[in-house]
Amino acid sequence: MTTATHIAKDRDIAGMWDKFLERVKTRVSLNTFTTWFAPTRLNRTEGETIFVQIPTVVFRQVLTRTYGEIIRAVFHEWGCRV
Repeated sequence: MTTATHIAKDRDIAGMWDKFLERVKTRVSLNTFTTWFAPTRLNRTEGETIFVQIPTVVFRQVLTRTYGEIIRAVFHEWGCRV
């Protein structure tokens, strides 16, 4: 059953992901952002864990290996553990 509380929480979380992407956008080139970050989507959350949908395994490899420090830095700025 979906409640108003769940809908509001989902919107807050989706808004958080949008803010995360905007912050990342300030740290990488427009081409990098468009290629590697823009195609990502927030899938779901479980407690304090977020699950991000990515197009392929290659995306996961590039995002973690090449841009992992940036991703961790943005979450760190928000006081989140990664």
